[in-house]
Amino acid sequence: MWNIVTFLGDSSITVPAALLIALWLCSNRCWSLALRWVICFGTAILFVSLSKIIFMGWQIAPALLNFTGVSGHAASATSVYLSLSLLVSHGAPRRRRLLVVGATSCLVLLIAASRLVVKVHSPSELVFGVALGIVTTLLFARGLATAGKLPRPLAGRPWMALLLALVMLAANGKPAPTQDLLMRIAMSLSGRSSVYGRLQPL
Repeated sequence: MWNIVTFLGDSSITVPAALLIALWLCSNRCWSLALRWVICFGTAILFVSLSKIIFMGWQIAPALLNFTGVSGHAASATSVYLSLSLLVSHGAPRRRRLLVVGATSCLVLLIAASRLVVKVHSPSELVFGVALGIVTTLLFARGLATAGKLPRPLAGRPWMALLLALVMLAANGKPAPTQDLLMRIAMSLSGRSSVYGRLQPL
């Protein structure tokens, strides 16, 4: 079960889902909101990637923490799923909106916890990841709050749910090779024949 939960945060799902959100906004002529989303999510992914490359290439990390880079699963899942929950509940009664966002928050925390269970990330890496995702969502939410009432098709939950289901089917259960790609980039930039690994056990 935990492997299924943790896969929900894999970039093979979250990155296409993020692109679908941007396309969804563009299809409703929400150009500035779409641009804000792309910038916010793209910056978060860039931050995650740089934190991992810096550690793998030069072993630079915060002192006294078992830290090898920000958790990409936690950051991207928090960003995508929380932002999506804000979109699909936009304009809904406050109680329903809180229910949707609350349920999504539980899912995000479950995905983050799964990374501990499968022994891939340390607590500090997950805390940084979730925090980065929350900041990304808040920046996007600020734009959503000033966008006024969104076009009616944007509130069509079944249509978006179908697109997300197609993303998951397209992923075919295979994790994206992002870690291998970052390892190659780190070795290329640092000139090393291997990358630095975790010093403390999980």
